[in-house]
Amino acid sequence: MNKEELIEKYLHNNLDPDALTAFNNLLAADPEFAKEVTFQQNLQQAVIASKDASFKKTLQDFEPKPRQRQKLVRTMLIAASFAILFSLGYGLFFSKPSPSTLFAENFEAYPNVVQPIIRGTTTTDLKTEAFLAYENKDYDNAYIAFNQLFQESGDPYALFYGGLSALANRDTASAKPLLSGYLARGELKFEPDAKWYLALAYLQEDATSSAKELLSTLAASGNDYSKKSQELLEQLK
Repeated sequence: MNKEELIEKYLHNNLDPDALTAFNNLLAADPEFAKEVTFQQNLQQAVIASKDASFKKTLQDFEPKPRQRQKLVRTMLIAASFAILFSLGYGLFFSKPSPSTLFAENFEAYPNVVQPIIRGTTTTDLKTEAFLAYENKDYDNAYIAFNQLFQESGDPYALFYGGLSALANRDTASAKPLLSGYLARGELKFEPDAKWYLALAYLQEDATSSAKELLSTLAASGNDYSKKSQELLEQLK
């Protein structure tokens, strides 16, 4: 969901819990997005205010015929809306999205495809504990468990999911070395996924050159991330 859709659904109270979380993260991370939300709220209030009794009474002073009055009200409301829109800075909405905005729009938690969790299980081994925390979005404990799991077992997926856990908490400083470490091992199973999330980590830090390098590789690779990577590269131009 892009930022225009997020704002529209927010103004109409149509965001589901996950989308609302993404909206709040974007609101905190991107000052331009926050300004745009305020702008749209002000516009909405202004349009509503333009329909109140005092505004209609002013229009009635012209005393046109009923059909003419309806047409006049509609015309003046539209004109007022556009005037307010441009006076508040319409160009802001079409400004180039910041890297952190692109991160918030594109980040989605990667699914657990390693250790299926059966609800109600009493297994308490470290691997199950790590993935259970990850599926429950308890990313702090998931990060700790995956790091411990890698130290004990050396399983590469622990690096990958540990990096994802850190990135879900916007902890790019912890996420980058884990994702880079996974890629450095030459593992193929999650290679394109690790590159995608590492590119997002760079975007969150405004390191666009490093992000573009990874995205360019993905765009040319013909995998599931090719189209998304190309779209991101277009937005970063």
